Amino acid sequence: YNFGSYNRAARDKPKKSGAQGAKRDAEGRKILDKNKLFTTIEFTPDGTELIICQNDSELKVLDIKTAKFKELGAKLSVVDPSKTVPHYITQIAMCHDGPYFACSDSNRCVSLFKKHFVMALGQIDQEKPKEWQFSGKIRSHQIEIAAICFGKSIDENDQVQQRLFSVGRDRRCFEYDVREARANTELPILREFMVEMEAHPTCCAWYPQLDFKEGILLTTNDEYKIKLWNPTTQTSRRTCLGPTYGGEIAKLKLLEQMNGEKYMCYATESKVIGLIKLPLDGNPHKTMGLIAHPNEVTDLCVTSDGKYVFTCGGDDLAVNMWGVDVTPINQACAMGGEGIEPFVNLIEGGRDGQTFQDMKDFFYYSMIKAQVEDTTKTRKLTAHVPVEQLPNLMCAMGYYPTDHEIKCMIDEVRQCAMSNEGRTTTHVSLDTFI
Repeated sequence: YNFGSYNRAARDKPKKSGAQGAKRDAEGRKILDKNKLFTTIEFTPDGTELIICQNDSELKVLDIKTAKFKELGAKLSVVDPSKTVPHYITQIAMCHDGPYFACSDSNRCVSLFKKHFVMALGQIDQEKPKEWQFSGKIRSHQIEIAAICFGKSIDENDQVQQRLFSVGRDRRCFEYDVREARANTELPILREFMVEMEAHPTCCAWYPQLDFKEGILLTTNDEYKIKLWNPTTQTSRRTCLGPTYGGEIAKLKLLEQMNGEKYMCYATESKVIGLIKLPLDGNPHKTMGLIAHPNEVTDLCVTSDGKYVFTCGGDDLAVNMWGVDVTPINQACAMGGEGIEPFVNLIEGGRDGQTFQDMKDFFYYSMIKAQVEDTTKTRKLTAHVPVEQLPNLMCAMGYYPTDHEIKCMIDEVRQCAMSNEGRTTTHVSLDTFI
């Protein structure tokens, strides 16, 4: 089935055509009953159930063994059944090792569902099997929700804590209190913060613990930037350039190889899918992309062993299966050089260009300015400048960052050694500046 085609048909208002009054979409194609169209589907982590979301706001649970829909104690839906105007579900996110899944809908709401024992007369009935139940909902964003995702971290009691996030076109990120969510109340919000000032977020994902020991949220925007955030402290940890071919990143999935290497598999809105080697550092040789479909890429998923990627197109009515070979990325990284060499090549003119020479000159002058300028004594230069000089260096190079960008830049430099060495960084080298 091409669910992307059904998805568009569900969103378009059907109109009558001819004497029979058949329902057709905007392109004149006959569609199914409007109340029975799928908008998104997702397997549970153990693979025994398939969650199916429909454009009438209802969710179905398909038992894979019997190929039949499960009879639940209460109907699963993201709207009140008494409402006459349903809102179709746009995204669904599964918790990888916990009994939760969440979904977002066209009404800018986030809903949470939990698999738990059914309550009978105010008591938990443990004789019956656990089933999925509604566990809270809230309209948090002002405009369209770009993405939702689950994450996990260790709390103060050394217990695994499930975390739920959403980012929207309103440039805000919300974290929800999964533990305190209840069916008869709004989904509690733990914290919110701005992730962008000018660009718009397009996707989010939980970042694996590779070069950070803290819980990190990854976000992408429509200016081809990838950002890492500590959502607890609401501070930026890293900003780097993402893939620049095929448009901005629209979907992200973590791909883990059997040898322990980790990659991010991404898809753009149109044509392109690719891989990003982790950890993220902005090295352009760590990314690749290829044309997977002639136009729209509706969705993608990866296998648990990291060997295959599946993509779903749009008008091409195709689902493609791709074998994963990371050898070209590793070869490109080896040929691209080590240290700052890949980043020097991104500068206009390279190492011999005027831009690189200007960066060196301004950096050396900042070392002098950080000491005493008006003196004839011999100076002892340490090849480092204080972090506070970074905004001045940027302005000298012709880029004038906003206050928000300055704060993020300084936070990233200060905290770069905190996870591994337990200290903050107060000075930067020329390599770090480049």
